[in-house]
Amino acid sequence: MTDLQTPKWDVLALGEVRACFEERADGLYGRDCGGDALNVAISVARMGGQAAIAGRLGMDATAPDILAICHQTGVETRTLRRDETASNGLWIVPRKAPAYATGTQIAVERFRPGDLAAADVALARVLHLSGRLLGQSAGAAMAAGIAVDQARAAGVLIAFDPVFEAGLWAEDAAMSSLVAMAARADILFLTPVEAVLLFGSDDPAKALDRILGHGPQVVILSQADGVWVATAQGRSFVPVMAETGAYTLAKRETMIGTFLSGLTAGDDLTATAARALQAAQLASHIPGEAASIPALEDLLTYPDTAISPSAARVQPMKAGP
Repeated sequence: MTDLQTPKWDVLALGEVRACFEERADGLYGRDCGGDALNVAISVARMGGQAAIAGRLGMDATAPDILAICHQTGVETRTLRRDETASNGLWIVPRKAPAYATGTQIAVERFRPGDLAAADVALARVLHLSGRLLGQSAGAAMAAGIAVDQARAAGVLIAFDPVFEAGLWAEDAAMSSLVAMAARADILFLTPVEAVLLFGSDDPAKALDRILGHGPQVVILSQADGVWVATAQGRSFVPVMAETGAYTLAKRETMIGTFLSGLTAGDDLTATAARALQAAQLASHIPGEAASIPALEDLLTYPDTAISPSAARVQPMKAGP
């Protein structure tokens, strides 16, 4: 990134937006929005950061709700390409059954090279994407790779969440693509299951050594009892401090967005991870996706997770090879 290109956004989240209905305690379904990119962007914005979202927005009946929540939270949508002939898909979340998607071809599957300009990528401090985007279609995977190339050329950090969903693509194809993208990431988020799939170890110490050796500078390894934060300079473990409700991808995305908001603000990484974990815990007790994401003021009542600047932060963070 040149001196003349002042970052406009802390995070540019690349990927899916969707509508969802989640069953409430009274048996009725609440209307909401979500998606891997939307949830991360909203989390960044609600923590006080500047966020934008990129991908495709189907101009169906759910589009006004998605645009409204972006406007309400301050998430930039001009990098979200409008698609007049696609839907955004619908995510149904019963209380006591697996969630499932409805709809035919959804807008994000049509994401193609050329949908996102290099100049817009260069306006972000961090470009974030997940494995879900890579599995949507060959065109989406190609466009994601180009966006990562653009980020690397502009000195923009790359954050990656290697979500593997068997329904999207075959495991062999997924593993090779996810490992390749993880090696290009500066900031990597993953679970123990993904650490085994991608790096062959369920032991945190061994897994973190292997992952850092692949290229990422910051690794966040989420476990049931807490979160590991690792860099080449050291690692720390942040334990779960409160009861956690239902785990969903939306809660994971809340944690990721909250962490990235602290990282781009220049805060201590361990304290940032503690705050991100707290945000995910709070969100896990609230129905919905975007509706469940807490704001900064919701976390200020938890002094143990307050973020303070620290010399322990990895600074400066280079964009990698």
